[in-house]
Amino acid sequence: MPLDTARIDAIFAPWDRPDSPGVALGLVQGGELAYARGYGSANLEYGLPITPRSIFHVASVSKQFAAFCVVLLAQEGALSLDDEVRSLVPVVPDLGARITVRHLLAHTSGLRDQWDLLYLAGWREADLKTDDDVLALVARQRALNFAPGSEYVYSNTGFTLLGAIVRAVTGKSLRAFAHERIFAPLGMQATHFHDDHREVVPGRAYAYVQDVPAGPYRIEIPNFDTVGATSLFTTVEDLALWAANVRQPRVGAPVLEAMAAPAALADGTPLAYGFGLAVPPYRGLRTVGHDGADGGYRAKFIVYPDADLAVIVLANLGSIRPDALARQVVDVVLEDRLGPPPVTVPATPPGDDPVAAYAGTYGLAERGEFVRLEARDGALWAQTAGSETGEALRHIGPGRFSDPTGMLVCRFEPAPDGEPGPCLVVESPYGRARTLRPVAAWTPDEADAARLAGTYASDELDVRWRVEAVGTDLWLHRWKFAPERLRPLARDAFAGPEHVTILFDRDPDGQAGGLRACTGRAWRIAFGRVRDPG
Repeated sequence: MPLDTARIDAIFAPWDRPDSPGVALGLVQGGELAYARGYGSANLEYGLPITPRSIFHVASVSKQFAAFCVVLLAQEGALSLDDEVRSLVPVVPDLGARITVRHLLAHTSGLRDQWDLLYLAGWREADLKTDDDVLALVARQRALNFAPGSEYVYSNTGFTLLGAIVRAVTGKSLRAFAHERIFAPLGMQATHFHDDHREVVPGRAYAYVQDVPAGPYRIEIPNFDTVGATSLFTTVEDLALWAANVRQPRVGAPVLEAMAAPAALADGTPLAYGFGLAVPPYRGLRTVGHDGADGGYRAKFIVYPDADLAVIVLANLGSIRPDALARQVVDVVLEDRLGPPPVTVPATPPGDDPVAAYAGTYGLAERGEFVRLEARDGALWAQTAGSETGEALRHIGPGRFSDPTGMLVCRFEPAPDGEPGPCLVVESPYGRARTLRPVAAWTPDEADAARLAGTYASDELDVRWRVEAVGTDLWLHRWKFAPERLRPLARDAFAGPEHVTILFDRDPDGQAGGLRACTGRAWRIAFGRVRDPG
């Protein structure tokens, strides 16, 4: 099909200048790279432009390649997807449930996410992180988020373990094995799993962020020596070769078929995720692909099998959203084949569905998840623990709202008899719906704040936190971080730093005996209260 390159280029015009980071774009049709362009600068210090041959760190786009290696080994009989992970990587502790390789591949293991654990343990963004660091933290864990197979929660930990499994089974690093079985056979000469942060990589694009919109650019390059969940270095041209292999496999046809099959929970609930590949439909078309985000790098690799199209968007600025850009490109290229957009109604609901009726705070203490909904100018805004401003939801029907992509849907249901309502039900193609119940707003008085203040320690993270009461405010003190004010969400529940929720546990006398730290991917990590060291 002919490409309207002028309309495609217009999508990326905001970054098509030498003084801005930007994007490398690739469109693959008929197994060939039909259009490829760079927009913006790969290195602002030297004025080097982005090209289709610029090498990017593609973050979680890496996962499909780690998954490919493990599924390939399973199909060759070197292991089984139903093997217990501890039998292959003994450092994984006995957590009271059987975790299999299959669970790792589909994010259903219950293992807490490595990046959230490292952050909670006091690691900063720029600190070097290695496979050994991750495995040491895994070895200290004493609980899972949930029973394996019962839920879907994205876990980078599982894919780092897949890399460890490759080494345990083959005696080769994931980098060496992937090169031998994927990259060399397909001619992906510029692609490798980057397992040495000191290695010189000619043609690498640097990554950038802006602390405020239109502010100065800062370098933000991940400092990783950990592979499997991340750290693939590649280009648009090489990913075009991989896309051609996904379309018509020369390497691993049965492997790719297994990876693209939607996984399911133990009770049969289907997931829009296979093995290292996301498979949600878009406007009536099947998709196979993955997003990536680390440091200032952002990436999207997505294949539309029924339309014989693949879109590759690699970016080196943290505020760029490749997923949204890829959708815009697809809307141009496939405009005659697509179904209706996922969201077709305005953000503001009609007068017979007033948003004020839904305003309030909703929580699910099991996960430490709280959402505050506010009515602003006739629209409903959602604010989570890590959000200062929130996000406007779109009205899609009576009592139903979605995020701007249409992927996450919120609906309101009456509460069970005798309970306050309504309840907030959050639906996602990735896992089962979850119900958040209304909770009363609460602010501690000075006496309450004093009871919650103290020093808390976690054996699982090998870290101490100090909570200080200043009047009615609580402040969190962590080694290597500036003090952070805790924002009350509900009784004894506070929003902490970077999407962290802190839940205090009180003794019968009302004094806090401990706390639990929660993120979206690491639930209820226990901290015990310890005697303050004078």
